[in-house]
Amino acid sequence: MHVDRIEPLLQGHIADVCRLHISVSSAPVTTVTLPNTLILKRPADPTLNPLGQAFDSFEREVHFYKAIAPKISLRVPQCWAIDHGDRGLPALLLEDLGVALSQMHHPTSFEQALERLAELHAVNTELLTIDHTIFSNINILKDICNLDSPSRSLYNSMHQSRFKAAVINALHTSESLPNDGSDCFLHCDFRWDNLLPAQGGTIIDWGDYCTGPRAYDLAYFLVTSLASLPDSQQPATLDQWLLTALSHYQTASRRMDQYKANAEELSTTELIASMTCWLPLAAWTPLTLLASEALPDSGKAYWRAVLHQSQRLFSALEHLDA
Repeated sequence: MHVDRIEPLLQGHIADVCRLHISVSSAPVTTVTLPNTLILKRPADPTLNPLGQAFDSFEREVHFYKAIAPKISLRVPQCWAIDHGDRGLPALLLEDLGVALSQMHHPTSFEQALERLAELHAVNTELLTIDHTIFSNINILKDICNLDSPSRSLYNSMHQSRFKAAVINALHTSESLPNDGSDCFLHCDFRWDNLLPAQGGTIIDWGDYCTGPRAYDLAYFLVTSLASLPDSQQPATLDQWLLTALSHYQTASRRMDQYKANAEELSTTELIASMTCWLPLAAWTPLTLLASEALPDSGKAYWRAVLHQSQRLFSALEHLDA
């Protein structure tokens, strides 16, 4: 294999990504035919990426492709090779399925994305080695968002509201967050720029996966979806938009053969109640990223929108939960 050209694609908080344009020597005859392009993913500079370093995101993603992806039927890129970094930076060599353009780019329909999320949550975790839970993720987050942290300063600058109180309460009393019986396989960063259009939605970026309640992924996806919509496309009635999304997700979930064996099905009322509790915890993601000096202006605009929409969706959930 010879690399003819390296095409930079993304310098992110978690990883740097480029596309390798390759040619294959005709000398050795093998049964494996390499494609013309591959995606090379390496961890970002840890000094610019304390979040990824704290979560050990790259090594977690390596474990996903090595030990989990081969055992599940989710639509994820094929991993061609893993370099553990014995002679330099570790790296993943992945199937090239294109790249998401930005947080505002929707590579599939909203309904298809909810179906992919339902498939993810239907994964039978009994035969998988998953060392991380939503609570171990929270414990890492607590260390990052300590009293003197920049993210805590941003929290302090938020307007007083029931949502603000819920955000701090979710972080510091996480032990009381509901275990609603729906523990499943979570992506923990399921949003539009982690979906590719291939096969009706292929899920990428597995550096935060864990097990936990489906309400977390759902709340996070819905609020980041609202943040990606321009003002002209915001739903006129947020309550109805939310109920329609949950109905589509639940219908897709019931079609999954593994669903009932893997986790308890929740009613719409139970799902809304659980999302009301878990959404304030998800708000620490934009707070933490906005506190990073390395975040570009476009990223700051997006994550500010996520924080704003989190408060808006929280109000809708409280209204429906009343």
